[in-house]
Amino acid sequence: MIDRLRSISISTALLLAGTGLLVGATDPGGPSRPGECLAHLPGSIQWASRHTSPLAVDDTAGPRPESWAPWTHRPSCVEAANDPKVKFCTYTDAGHGPHGFSLITTPEIAAANIDTLQDPSVSSVGAPNLEHWQKLEDDPPYEVVDLPGKGKGVVATRLIKKYDVFMSDSAVMFVNFRFTASVRQQDGYDQLHTAAERLRNPHALLSLGRSNTGHQSDIVEDVMRTNSFNLDISGVPHMGMFSKISRVNHACKPNSFMRFSKRSFGATIVAFRDIRPGEEITISYAPFGLTHSQRQSTLADWGFKCTCEMCTAAPDVIAESDARRSKVEDLQAEVLDFLGRGKIHGAIKLIKSILELLETEGLQPLMTEHYDSLARIYWYLNERGKSRANARSAVELLAVHGFIDLKDVDLYVGALHFNQVLFVVRTDRRIARFEPLTHPPVDERRLMRTSVKKSIAAVFWLSVFICAFLAIRNMAAFAGPRYRFTIQPDYFVDYEQVAAQDPSGKATTQPNLGILDREYPEIEIPGTPWERLVTNVTRLNAESRGDVQYKVLFLTRHGLGYHNVQQAKVGTPEWDRYWSRLDGDGAVVWRDAPLVEEGINQAKQLSLIWQDAVANGVMPLPHSFYTSPLTRCLQTSKLVMGPLLENRGHPFRPIVKELLRERMTDHTCDARSTRTSIQEAYPEYIIEPSLTETDELWKADRFESDEEHIARKQRVLEDIFSTDHSQYISLTVHSQAIQAIMQVGGAKPFKIREGTSFAVVMRADVLHS
Repeated sequence: MIDRLRSISISTALLLAGTGLLVGATDPGGPSRPGECLAHLPGSIQWASRHTSPLAVDDTAGPRPESWAPWTHRPSCVEAANDPKVKFCTYTDAGHGPHGFSLITTPEIAAANIDTLQDPSVSSVGAPNLEHWQKLEDDPPYEVVDLPGKGKGVVATRLIKKYDVFMSDSAVMFVNFRFTASVRQQDGYDQLHTAAERLRNPHALLSLGRSNTGHQSDIVEDVMRTNSFNLDISGVPHMGMFSKISRVNHACKPNSFMRFSKRSFGATIVAFRDIRPGEEITISYAPFGLTHSQRQSTLADWGFKCTCEMCTAAPDVIAESDARRSKVEDLQAEVLDFLGRGKIHGAIKLIKSILELLETEGLQPLMTEHYDSLARIYWYLNERGKSRANARSAVELLAVHGFIDLKDVDLYVGALHFNQVLFVVRTDRRIARFEPLTHPPVDERRLMRTSVKKSIAAVFWLSVFICAFLAIRNMAAFAGPRYRFTIQPDYFVDYEQVAAQDPSGKATTQPNLGILDREYPEIEIPGTPWERLVTNVTRLNAESRGDVQYKVLFLTRHGLGYHNVQQAKVGTPEWDRYWSRLDGDGAVVWRDAPLVEEGINQAKQLSLIWQDAVANGVMPLPHSFYTSPLTRCLQTSKLVMGPLLENRGHPFRPIVKELLRERMTDHTCDARSTRTSIQEAYPEYIIEPSLTETDELWKADRFESDEEHIARKQRVLEDIFSTDHSQYISLTVHSQAIQAIMQVGGAKPFKIREGTSFAVVMRADVLHS
């Protein structure tokens, strides 16, 4: 089996409609004591005949088996090294599924899921037709074989039809993601071995493929890292291992997909399309919708180079596929732009074009949110029939791909009304903000419960953020900051010290952007310093509960501009007194100053550094790009960052954000050009809808204070962190803008030379009112 750590990622919308569905729910209290009845459990599924509440048990349970039932072994526990109050315990039900099941997690999460193991109406895969599953077990339509260059793989032995559920599997082990980073290494190994040895059939786990066959690491840990899927239990990320599904290899355009059932700790494999006899069965380990280079970059984070049919196709075939996928991203941005300008029918046409492209690329799971958008727009236009039809298409796709279970959830599509309905988007275990078609802003709410059929009470802890969709430009400002930002230390060199040691007093671009060659004691990470940082940041985000984010910000100061040259020429006192208030000197213009020739060369040289580092795998490619709307930043972003994408055949389309501008002074170099002139000079750039035609921020008689400027940078970072899920973000900005961003993150500001890039790891904590 090819080495990997797999992350199941979906981008889809869940429609819950109809009055009477929504009921309140209280937040769970603090941690329970062992043996205490839990009144409010996160995400538990309870069956009607049960009359007792789940109990949180740990290694303090009594000596008799009934003290830790329904687990078949007394829990084995260890304390977190960094917090003795937190325990991680190994729970085993040797009778669950064909091989037994072990769960390493906290007592509260284990208690919340006891009913799933006890419910007699739920099979190991949550299937209503047990006869069908027994037939599949006796005569499966596939076999595990040796494949050249891939190790083990799964091949179809007979025709498997589209949407057929042809493989079922029951998890053999789940491990809380926090466990590996919280306990001492030997304690962790002991718990992993206990979990494996207590299974009814330990071989089902230990026989899975390993990435480190030289026995340099613990065997169970190696199996876990090589074969685990990243899935949620009670809203908390866990690593899950399946004995059969782990044999299925990756393809960027797979013929199958995996469905995980929270009702049973089981999973199934479903055919995306007809699969012919002799054809290898594949699923995708990476999120859907990525281009070739993005997929390779994502899989490379786990030391995995994809050689699937799609990635080894002819260059023109790859280019055509990438073009369609990039077009989807471009059209999505245009949809928002059209809606922001009230061009609703134009937005409808664009969404239909997106659906056609997704269908061509075989990305059906990503179509649900676009059907969802059409449903909202048609409802707004009072075309109720089209609205319901598109809502029904979204729900049916969700059900087919296993994102919702129509047996559990009442979906009254006919009662659709967008003032009473909540739309939910799930992406990488996070609930993303989604906006209904209502002009007045709607207060934020939490959807705690949905009604279910036949007395089954299913609790879905889904955070839902509701705001205006067609009123993007008029969105009300929050009363206070939504995030607390903190620049994380010990990842990069001390830029303040670098600046102090430079004769100019300004920091310059450092080798590899100054990343420190350090180890991460929480996990063992091989590779280069950047590879270790990427893996660690990914781990931090995976362990966060949604209220915390980590992003790597690549900050670039623009190249030397005409205003910089004139200031050096006349001296700062004379510049501030007189020249800075003029548009130019008759020979050159520095109002919204462009780059001088030296500044252009600075940007080109910096781009070569970036291109070389990214091409050689030294640094990751940023996933998102933003720029100030001032000319010197627009030029610099295109010269520095543009080639990173254009050399790969992708358009460079950064987002132009007004609030990234330099600190506002009475200097004309801080004024910007009109929106129209920016669009004409950079037609490929995405200009945010709120950027007005004329400059309404700069005033000839006003000087923005440091506090006002820092608050402005706080707002723009909040905007980016709340709407952009990318982990690596490029910002092309100004010297004082960089200083303000550093202060927002709690770090000391420093001066930076023109045409310089550096990086920081920024943590963002949601602030709850």
